[in-house]
This record gives sequence, C-alpha cells and structure tokens, in this order.
Amino acid sequence: MRFHAPIFCALCFFLTCHAARGWALNQPLGPQHGFGSNEFDLCPSSCAQPIVLDGESSADRVTYWLPQILKDGDSAPVLVYLHGFLAMAPQNYQSHIDHLTRQGYIVIFPQFQPSGIEVMNELGVIRRTDQGNWLGRAIRGTERVLNILGPRANRQAIYGFGHSIGGLLLTGWDKSGGPPLKAVVLANPKLDLDRGMPSIVRRMVRIKELPWRQMIDGVKGRIVILGGEDDTIATPTDMAELRRYASNAERVSLYIASSDKHSNETMHADHFSPMTGRGPTQYLNWVLDSMGGRAALDTYDFRYYHAAVDSMLSGDDFVPDMGRWSDGFPFAAVKREY
Repeated sequence: MRFHAPIFCALCFFLTCHAARGWALNQPLGPQHGFGSNEFDLCPSSCAQPIVLDGESSADRVTYWLPQILKDGDSAPVLVYLHGFLAMAPQNYQSHIDHLTRQGYIVIFPQFQPSGIEVMNELGVIRRTDQGNWLGRAIRGTERVLNILGPRANRQAIYGFGHSIGGLLLTGWDKSGGPPLKAVVLANPKLDLDRGMPSIVRRMVRIKELPWRQMIDGVKGRIVILGGEDDTIATPTDMAELRRYASNAERVSLYIASSDKHSNETMHADHFSPMTGRGPTQYLNWVLDSMGGRAALDTYDFRYYHAAVDSMLSGDDFVPDMGRWSDGFPFAAVKREY
C-alpha cells in the first residue's frame, strides 16, 4: 500500500491539473463593457416582439422588430439582416437580433427564400434559380417594412448585415436599387458557389450567380468584412479578393478570426460561427459539420460578430477584443487587414 500511495497522489495531481486546464475551462463569452456587451441596453430583456408579414412558406415573407424604446426617442437607425442559404428562420440569429433591439435599433429580416416544400425550387435542382431574384425579394421586403414604419425608421441611418449568401447579396444592394446603406458588415460572405459543394452535387445545381465583381463598386459606404481561418465555404482568400474589388467604398476593413486550441476541444472560426445554434439549426449540426462548420452561441458571436456590428452602428472603428479564458490565457487573436 505504501508503494502505491505516491503513484495514487501523482495521478490525483495530474487529473486535477488536467481538469483545471480542460474540463473546467470556460471561454470568454460576452464582454462586460463596450461593443458586444449589454452596456448600451435600453431594456433589461428583449425589447421587441417579431412582427411577421406573409405566410411561412412565402418567399416574400419578412419579419421585423420595432423596439419599445427607440434609440433616438421617436426614431431609430435600421439594420437590414440578411440570412444565410436556407437559414431563413430568424431564430438562427435570435440572440444577435435581441442584442440589437435591446439597444433600440430596428431590425428588418427579409426571408428571401421560401420554406416548406417550396424551398426545393430554390436549390436549383428542380428548376433553374437566380441569386438576383433573392436580392430583389430582400429589397422589396425591406422597402415594404420601411413604408410601414414611416418616420420611426431613420432612412438616413440604414445599415446592413449579411451572413454567407446574405453577405453576397449585400454586395449588389446599391446597384439593384436598394435603400442606401451607410455601412455594411459582411459576415463570411459566400462568393463562390462551387466552394464547399461536392462536385457530384454541383453538376445537378443550376443557379445563376450574382455578378458581385461588377456590382460591389456600387457600395459607397463603409464595408467591414469578417472571415474565419477555418472557413472552407467562404475562405480568407475569398475575403481578400472581395476587399480588392470594393473600389468605391468609403473604407474597407478585413478581419480574419483565428481558431482557438487552448481548451480540450478546439473552437473553430468557421462558416457557421455567426449562427447561434438555437433555432432549427440545433437539429442540423451534424449536417453543418460535414459542410465545414458548427452553429453555436459562443465567444465568436459576442466578441466578433456582435461587437463588429455595434461598432459599425456607432460609427466607430472595430477593434476586436476576444478576451481571456477562465484561467487567464488570452483567446486567439483576430488578424486585421485594411
């Protein structure tokens, strides 16, 4: 027994250290102050209930949130929120939307793709589809809500946020006649239809792509591009090309989030990082894994995507602060390029 005691003590010490390092390690999550935090909230909880126009399966369906307390009293800036491909349920991004409405911002969420059985027509397999049609629906839905809101929506302060295909559509917003946007955040915009799609599937898909290279020069306001180093669907190389073509923008900033391997499970800066995993996607993470990512509400949401949009809405430069793990170790830094 005396022989085994030192071994037993050593084993306990190793397991305790390992637990402190991996099992009990907490990621930074939301900051206490500044962009991405609750410091600027006007309400302690959700400030707005969704108002839905048109049926669930309609491609012209649009949802909007009018906060009980508006940012500027009688009116408020507007954020047009464009979802990713087939992520048309607002619940996929609900945590971000609630974060915005608590600060008094109006949020418009056009569902530019139908749900239900009609969604099969948008895949480009049954019949040819056109990304330009998606953009047209998003613009019409936005204008529809703006007309309903009237003077409560400050048309001089309309901003855009787009994830994946939504980010792609924002590159053509101005040249397609959308209401002028002061600035946009393009979160992992999917520019290349082939990227991340198996070749056997690509041969069956007939989708007319948006000619973003010929359209993005119409964007005159600020552009913030957010990517992730492990994104295989909208790669950092794609993000750099997008920045080069944005020739007429007031200013273009490019950020690439780094994956973090400090915990016992790597946190990947991937394509689905902007999604919370609390809507319908929570049942599809096994599918998203095979496509190059996973949807979860984590550090990337609070300190990267939410913070970037907050800084855009405030007119400030985005300075990423990814915080520290519970053991004090810094979270993986964001790479920034102008």
